[in-house]
This record gives sequence, C-alpha cells and structure tokens, in this order.
Amino acid sequence: MTMTEKTREAVKEAVLDVVEKYIGFAKLKKQLAKRGARTPGALAAWIGRHKYGAKKFSKYAAKGKKMRGVAPIKKSRKKRRRK
Repeated sequence: MTMTEKTREAVKEAVLDVVEKYIGFAKLKKQLAKRGARTPGALAAWIGRHKYGAKKFSKYAAKGKKMRGVAPIKKSRKKRRRK
C-alpha cells in the first residue's frame, strides 16, 4: 500500500467517524490534519456541506455560528426523475 492509499484510507475513516457527531470545524480540521489530509480545511468544509447541505452550511458559516444542535439533512437514496 502506498502512502497516498494509506492517506486516503485514513481520511475515509475520519470522514465516517465525523459524519455521525458534531465536533466543530477547528477540531475536525485538526483531526483530519493528524490523519494526513493535504488540505484539512477544504475537506472539513466538504464534510460540513455534505452533512448539513450547501445552503444551510453556507448560512451558518457566513454568520460565524456553530452548528451544534442543527439537524443534519436526511439523504434520500432515490434518484429524481426529470419530466
């Protein structure tokens, strides 16, 4: 296993750990950096957008508010059909 494969696996593991609970952006960024992410800030933002939705995440980020207590979005597995 190469270094990049190890890094990818560590990041995937970190993402799965974090998706369930709120730990805050700074702690998440620090945790991802420890696990070998090249751009931990960008990855933390991606996780936040994925977990809370782009609109809600941007709204809170612009105000500088924490997302503690905000319910994550529920993803539907069904694909929408075009009419």
